[in-house]
Amino acid sequence: PTAALLVRLCDGLDTTLSTLMTGIDGDVAALLIAAQHPAWRDPATGFHRRAMSPAGTGSPVEIIHGTLPAGARIDYPPITGPIQDQHIVGLDGILTFSSGDAAFAVGPGDCLHCALDRPHGFSNRGETPCRYLVVILKR
Repeated sequence: PTAALLVRLCDGLDTTLSTLMTGIDGDVAALLIAAQHPAWRDPATGFHRRAMSPAGTGSPVEIIHGTLPAGARIDYPPITGPIQDQHIVGLDGILTFSSGDAAFAVGPGDCLHCALDRPHGFSNRGETPCRYLVVILKR
């Protein structure tokens, strides 16, 4: 499935993609070694997603490392499920985050706080992959 389809399914199930992936991938310790990060690649866009925060700890915070290929775009519907708050931190390249009619360029070291209650998307208009972190606070 694509990233957009998985997010819609998780929203309907009132869970996050990381929680769903952890259920598939098995046991996760409180220390999650980099080589053991649950990872997934979107077949439609090439988007690569790694869950960086250990699951099963009861923490309401998730940290996701994303790599979006040059020219790729992912669009999501409004999310009403378990995500309460989201921050995006740029690492490499320029990530464009759109929310409704607004668009924000997130560069290395930049941090964007964004709501997910309207259609939104991630795009990389550059010529090289962009890397970023998404920090999510769940309800």
